[in-house]
Parts: sequence; structure tokens; C-alpha cells
Amino acid sequence: CELLSNAATRILPPFIAKKYELLVIPAPFPEWSESRPLEVRLRDRGTHDEFPIGQVASGFRIWIQMALLESLDELRAREIALLDELHFVNLVAEIILEEAPHDVDDLEEELNEWSWEDVRSERDAITGCLNVIGEFPGSLTIERRGGRSLPNLLDWPEEDKHRHRNLFESLRQILYVIDEPEQHLHPGLQREAATWLKDTMGERRSQCVVTTHSAPFLSLASGVRCSYVERVGDRASVFPFEPAELDGLSGIAAQMGLDRGELLTLVSAFLFVEGLADKWVLEALFRERLSAAGIAVVPVHSVAKMKATAEAEALFRFTRANAAVLADGLDEAAIAELRSMIPDHEATQAALDEKEFKKRTEYYAMIQLVRAAQRNQRQIEIYGLGAPDIFDLLDENLIRSQCERFPGHHKARADFEALR
Repeated sequence: CELLSNAATRILPPFIAKKYELLVIPAPFPEWSESRPLEVRLRDRGTHDEFPIGQVASGFRIWIQMALLESLDELRAREIALLDELHFVNLVAEIILEEAPHDVDDLEEELNEWSWEDVRSERDAITGCLNVIGEFPGSLTIERRGGRSLPNLLDWPEEDKHRHRNLFESLRQILYVIDEPEQHLHPGLQREAATWLKDTMGERRSQCVVTTHSAPFLSLASGVRCSYVERVGDRASVFPFEPAELDGLSGIAAQMGLDRGELLTLVSAFLFVEGLADKWVLEALFRERLSAAGIAVVPVHSVAKMKATAEAEALFRFTRANAAVLADGLDEAAIAELRSMIPDHEATQAALDEKEFKKRTEYYAMIQLVRAAQRNQRQIEIYGLGAPDIFDLLDENLIRSQCERFPGHHKARADFEALR
């Protein structure tokens, strides 16, 4: 029981575990006759008060269920390991008995007793806790699909495999089907729950299918696949989509009831670029990676204009997304100087007041963005392209495959400067 309690508490989402711990304890003796040998309770870490999990807040129920089931999965794997140890002990004992049968009888008996005692105690804990979880209310469905036994079980005798068949079946991957996990959780906890779900499913053998309209769950990045289900009459259609690509004009966003403010929560980082050409190039080359990372590329139509500062000011103020600028036309020295201003508010303001800087339009625009981030107590990262324009970084042969008359970057740049 203590092992199961510790495992379940360790797996709990942080927003529950920081206040409560799970206890799996023997039930009062009369209840044993009702096939309920164990009781699962929550204990407040501050007051040490205990109460049954049936009295837990509605928003916590699914997550406690999952923590218990995942901890049981750990115990099943442990039981398999113990059974495998027992099998190994029996093999060794048989070999030794053939050599010196009168000297090892006591050893074999002791090893068998030790191994089976551990196996029985773990199996009792698993069976009892499953009975309790089965009576626990919540919108959680559990399926087991596919999977296989652990590799070290393949050399077991067939009679042993058959004897423990149910245990082997339980080691198949768990598939959770959760309907609207955001229920009864405020937005902050929804974000924590979504992150815990993604991380837990990624670290363990389980998988999960979630139906949701919640922006925090849709904002999960790598390791998640999103599909939109549309029902027309008695038929349903499924369309894959990338949450980071939804916008205010998206039909999917409208059907899901997501407004523009909620759509902003699907973005984990904004990357400001000069114009639409920069956005097109980056998204053509790195669309999948940008989407997986939750990065939205925002063209500011020449960062030298005040529009860039106004857009950045709004995003810094009303979102929690990280921000970065990818600037062209600035050398490494200018980028380094800008980065040195980020923690220094006074230096940034002094640079804005410097007439010489105002003549360097691109550089001055970067200073304005840094100052906007400082005013809103936000961090901003600055990167340089290392070239006059993103176009200069494209492969020349690739460009010639689309435009045979392209003379090469050096010649094209020289001709452009000559015409200015």
C-alpha cells in the first residue's frame, strides 16, 4: 500500500500534488467481505486532514484516476519483474540441485518463499485498488490495444505463460479516452493539466485521445496531433489541422467558439520579421517545425515603421508568449549592442533619444521593440540574418530552377545597388 501511495502521489499533476497526497490504505475488516480490501484517500499536506477520493473536487477526478492507474501499471511491471526473478531462481536452483541436491534444498525453499511473498502482496494491492477506481465517478474511458509482453518473458515455459496470462494482458498499452478534461478547471489549471498530460503520456507507455474545445489543450506543441470532427446529418468527417495556424477567419476556429484572444493562447512564441517575403520563406521551409514549436511568424511590413512597435506593445501586454526578432540589414556588432540593452532600461531610453540612432532606421526600430518589451516586463530575443535580406540566403541553384535568368546573389545585389 505504501509503495502504491508513493507512486500515485509522485505521478499526480503538480497542481494537485502540491496540496494533497494519495493514500492507499487497508479498508476496515468488515469491508473485506465485500471485495473492497483497500481504500483510497486524499490527505491535505497542510492540515493533514483525510477524506475519500469520492469527495474530491470535480475538476481533479480525472487526474487522480489517471495517476492511480499509471501507478498500478508500474506495479504490474514490477510484479512481472519479480515473477521473472522467481523463474530465474527456479532455473538456477534446478541446475544446482542436479549437481548437489542435498545441499541446496533449504536455499531453494527460502528463495521461492521470498519471491512469491512479494508477488502476492503486489497482486493484492493491484486487485484491490482497481476495484476502488472502478467505482470512482469521472468522464474517463480506458481501453487496452496492442502491446506485447516484456522481452525477457519469451523464454518462460508455456505453462507459466498461460498461468500468468491475465497479468501479461494487463501490460498492454493503456489508451485513455477523455471527454472535455477542462471541465471544472479554471484557465490556469487547464494549462497545467494539459502540460502534465502531454509530458506524462510522452514519458510512459500510455496514450490518450482527448475531445476538447479548450485553448490550453489545443496549444500543446510537439508530440500531439489535432483533428477536427464535423458532423453533418448522420455522418462525421475528420480533418487534421495545426492549432498554431488557426486565425480569426478560420472556419474551424469559429465552429469551436475560439475568438481572436483565445487563438493568441495557442502561440508559444512570436517571431517578428520585416515583411511578408520573410514570412513566406520561413513558412515554406520550416512550416512543420514552426507549427510543432507553436511559433507564429509576424510580418511587421518594415520594422522601421511605428506599426511594429504598436503591434508588439499589444502582444507583450496581452499575451504570455515569448518574443523574438529576426532582423536583416544589421551586422553582428549592431546585434550585440542591441542585446546588451535588453536588461538596461536606461541605456535603451538613452539610445531612443540619440539623434544619430534615429538616422539608422532598422537599428532604431529594434531599439523601439526592445523598449516596448521592457515597459511590459517581457523578455525579447534578437537575431540577425547575417545577410542583407532573407532572399540572399536562398540557394542560387534552387532560384535558377524557378528563374533561369537569375545571375547569382552577388551580381543581383550589385545591380540593385547600382539602380538605387
